[in-house]
Amino acid sequence: MSGGDEVHEAWKGKLSNITYRYGGVLPNGKKFKIVNNNEDVETNITNVFGIIRGSVEPDRYVLMGNHRDAWMNGATDAVSVLLL
Repeated sequence: MSGGDEVHEAWKGKLSNITYRYGGVLPNGKKFKIVNNNEDVETNITNVFGIIRGSVEPDRYVLMGNHRDAWMNGATDAVSVLLL
């Protein structure tokens, strides 16, 4: 695919040697078709809460939270806040 403006840094994937672009033109007038087979389903979700009591300052709180889904970066995306 050629042409098209380069996407914003935040929209770039993790593939090396790839220039991510908006739009563009396929060579020799080629076309492609994208088929998306998603199914909308309602389901119950679970919130997870935990308490770890400190021994140095037990009257103070540290709150941490995170999403449990990951769109692009896989398993490392959901753990990133825990590394702070």
